[in-house]
Amino acid sequence: SLSRRIAALAPAVFVASLSSATAGDEVPAPLGPTLAPAPSGLDAEFHVGYSSDYIFRGADLGGDLYEFGLDFAGSGDVRGLGAFDWSAGIWYASIDSNGRANSSTNELDIYGEVSKSLNEIFSVAAGITNYSYFGTGAAGGTNDDIEPYVSIGAEVAGISLGAAAYFDGANNYRH
Repeated sequence: SLSRRIAALAPAVFVASLSSATAGDEVPAPLGPTLAPAPSGLDAEFHVGYSSDYIFRGADLGGDLYEFGLDFAGSGDVRGLGAFDWSAGIWYASIDSNGRANSSTNELDIYGEVSKSLNEIFSVAAGITNYSYFGTGAAGGTNDDIEPYVSIGAEVAGISLGAAAYFDGANNYRH
């Protein structure tokens, strides 16, 4: 089955601090909060897939799901707050809405997240996802939605546990 990751965009408040400085150049410290990309660079992933069922948060949203997406991730430091990780991506899916004739749906999600490790065990994250639906089935009449969230996670002895709170302002999901 399709494992759909929710990730999110790094807030625009944290502007990437890029420079053309070379080794030995002295670069003045930027003013205000900035997100400086780690020297390791940007991680990117392109994925394509098929799933016979589209199950999201326990609800059957259709079948014959064809999907592709592009995800990015990185890390940096915010002055006064320390190290942060971020991720962002876009996901497109074409779905047969439960086998009904002329009921195909297309979904386009744009998402981003900023996360921080609090210590060796706990981490927190905040993100947002924009869900857009179009096509004849439009996910059973579901309108577009913007869904912010916060989460906390813990990892002990290789076991990860977490909890998240999502806010669905449109309250238009069937689940």
